Amino acid sequence: MSKATRHSVYYFHTSSHILQQVENILYKLCSLILSSASNVFHDMFAATQNSGQMELDSMSDDKPIHLKGISQDAFELFLELTFGRMHAGSYTLNELTKFLHFCNMYQCCYA
Repeated sequence: MSKATRHSVYYFHTSSHILQQVENILYKLCSLILSSASNVFHDMFAATQNSGQMELDSMSDDKPIHLKGISQDAFELFLELTFGRMHAGSYTLNELTKFLHFCNMYQCCYA
């Protein structure tokens, strides 16, 4: 298995949580922003926060939260929408289909 690499745009050093999708790309993102865009992320971070235990995962590149079955295309479309970087008209039908599937699975609030 190849070593995971940090995303060139969506790896914010001052953010709180590291996520990794199936293509071995690491994203370091703010849990508050993810929580406001997705009910699933909201519930995931709230459960960790309310448990009273220190978070063991998602704080280092070696222990990211794994987004199983999520393609890079779909996750990055979600991030583009969340961070206001959508590019109108430049997506394939396959990319948009994966994105809608992700939005349904992660209960995205604004998609």
